[in-house]
Amino acid sequence: MTIILIDGRRLRLLCDGCSIEFEKPNHTHIRKKERHFHSNDCFNQFQKRNKKDIRNKICAYCGEHFYDDSKRPDAGTCCSKEHSYALMSKTRHERGSYKQTEEQNRKRVATIRTRHGSFAACQTQDSRKKCSERSKLAWHLGLMEKLEKACLIKYGVTHWMKTEEGRAMASKLHLGRVHTDETRRRMSISAGKRVRTKRETNYTSAKGGIREDLNQYFRSNWEANYARILNLENKVWKYEVKTFQLSEGSYTPDFWIEDDNTFVEIKGRSTALQKFQLFCKEFPSIKIKLIDAAEYVKLRKQYKDIIIWEGK
Repeated sequence: MTIILIDGRRLRLLCDGCSIEFEKPNHTHIRKKERHFHSNDCFNQFQKRNKKDIRNKICAYCGEHFYDDSKRPDAGTCCSKEHSYALMSKTRHERGSYKQTEEQNRKRVATIRTRHGSFAACQTQDSRKKCSERSKLAWHLGLMEKLEKACLIKYGVTHWMKTEEGRAMASKLHLGRVHTDETRRRMSISAGKRVRTKRETNYTSAKGGIREDLNQYFRSNWEANYARILNLENKVWKYEVKTFQLSEGSYTPDFWIEDDNTFVEIKGRSTALQKFQLFCKEFPSIKIKLIDAAEYVKLRKQYKDIIIWEGK
């Protein structure tokens, strides 16, 4: 430590290099944490003595020893950028810097409402297109994968909304919300497209998957077996080719047989026929055939030993 003694017009200091007392004029500006040397030789010796130690450090976040090879070794305190950011975040959390008061939240909400009005600007076609492009770019650059990894480390899941806290918040936000008939219709169409294109099986207990011999995705063994029967009979068919809008949601028949100009619906459970019955009521002019459990048993007896048959 440097000792500063005021003696008249001169300052008596203790050299940080050799610990010898020396004097400086009183008008010399002395900084609070400044080191002082009575000669250049002391300064050079001090630098040589401490040059090795200045780069050998202990990380302030993880506590591991590391060698600082940066251009400014006197400034770094962590072994990596990730640990620097983590330490910064930890310090701010401990100090409560991330916590917002009710007054701050109120001002932020007022600012957003002033800037965006009723949020109608966010719902325009142009804004949706820009949002979609930014999302696609983020996926293309791998930013979303980094976000999933970070959430997996922090929360144990790939997205915060999959946690119990996130689900509770989403449930609270949507509780009591009433959708218009037009919104419900669009949601039904989007859900149908998502299930058909992405091949999700969230709403079925059937064995969905791509059949290699048919080069086609089917939701169940029954549908795959029926497609093989149509191929055996040289029928021209398409799978889930058209969606009809009903008074309550939408309906997509399983098969369209061009030769017979007929739709075919395959249902093994009688409890799942509500939409089929509604379709027959609202579109009486369209030909559609139902293959239920009894009809499927007949087909199995006839074709089981002829084609590749899945299941029982």
